[in-house]
Amino acid sequence: AYFQDPEEPLEKAQERKNRHILRKVRLRPGERLLDIGCGWGALLSMAADEFGAEAVGLTLSEEQHRLASQRLAEKGLASRAQVRLQDYREVPSDEEGSYDKLVSVGMFEHVGKENLTTFFKQAHALLKESGLFLLHTISRLRPRDTDPWICTYIFPGGYIPSIGETLEAASEAGFDLVDIEDLKYHYAITLSHWLQRFEGVRERVEEMMGPEFVRMWRLYLASSRTSFQCGDLHVSQFLFSKGRVDDLPLTRDWMHCKELEPPI
Repeated sequence: AYFQDPEEPLEKAQERKNRHILRKVRLRPGERLLDIGCGWGALLSMAADEFGAEAVGLTLSEEQHRLASQRLAEKGLASRAQVRLQDYREVPSDEEGSYDKLVSVGMFEHVGKENLTTFFKQAHALLKESGLFLLHTISRLRPRDTDPWICTYIFPGGYIPSIGETLEAASEAGFDLVDIEDLKYHYAITLSHWLQRFEGVRERVEEMMGPEFVRMWRLYLASSRTSFQCGDLHVSQFLFSKGRVDDLPLTRDWMHCKELEPPI
């Protein structure tokens, strides 16, 4: 999430993060947006409803596909936003160059070290010329192997790339860098909220999953929070462009509009 005040509700800060991302890519009414790894569909919903875009989201989770599609239908947005149960590498070739803007939030950590360039090449192929791509991902300052415990119990096959590895893979695929923003302390606050909520339903989770899962997940949330507070983990928002984009403002003011200002 993206906080103005660490005490504000998580939901409000989460909405701000989605709006911040969509402002960064300068999403405009009628444009086509692709969200690679769309989660439960909150960003898709905002893109269609508040920004007037045509939005497509990709997920590999049947639960996310089902619930996100249901939420979009309940809001009357199904004609402008859809969720596909589809791997990003399997988007049909006839959609290449058809998206004005791309975003990907919290998915890049799961593509694997061997697929970093593949990910960017596919994103580059799907994006229109002069399009913008916002990548929101956990990162490091220097390359390091994934912690064996995390790789075994939490995110099998996951890999947190360094900022340098990400930039190298993006450049190899043909992207140009527009901006980088670090949000590590925002994620530490987010994890504090998650841990508090987890503890609030701990007994229910233990009934469902058992005491070993509860201990494992508590350790994961608490240790992750510490890693963002005072360790080597970062959260980076990379803004890339495909080719030249000559009409971007010279300062960051356009990325930090007031909450009630209309979209750019």
